[in-house]
Amino acid sequence: LQRVLADYRFDIPYVHQLRCAAAIVVRLQDDLAHWGDTPVRSIELLDTVFYRERRAYLVGRVFGEHRFSPCVIALVNDERGLRADAVLTRRRDVAHLFGVSRSYFQADLATVGDAVVFLRSLLPGKPIDEIYTVLGRAKQGKTERYRTFFRHFNEHPQERLVPAEGTPGMVMAVFTLPSYP
Repeated sequence: LQRVLADYRFDIPYVHQLRCAAAIVVRLQDDLAHWGDTPVRSIELLDTVFYRERRAYLVGRVFGEHRFSPCVIALVNDERGLRADAVLTRRRDVAHLFGVSRSYFQADLATVGDAVVFLRSLLPGKPIDEIYTVLGRAKQGKTERYRTFFRHFNEHPQERLVPAEGTPGMVMAVFTLPSYP
């Protein structure tokens, strides 16, 4: 993991790269201990670094003998320098990180579609429109959301729009389909 961290070039030096790598190893061993004696066979990370606020995220997956899991390494830049802050290996934690309730990621992606396919392999339950939106591609996210809604609408042709629950607003009226999530 020390070599992996060295592969990502940052202008800010690590506080202590060896300690960061060791902390990541310990966290992976703890989180994946239920995989067996030697849980980690390999780690695959995207070349692109995802940025949000003061953190950089190395996004990928960790492979065991018979399974894989997401692997997101959060790096933080504080007054001392760059250091590993967290390692996420649970799908629900990674899904929360890539949720639309947070700000968009800044990522220099060669092809956004490839990143979306990769993230979808890590988070199969995450709607594709949310992935596009959280990657800062709001227009594509809206297009995908419309397509999903339109497909659902065509699959339930007898269903009618109803006013959404909640307090009515002064600016717009909100409608929904009862069967649409």
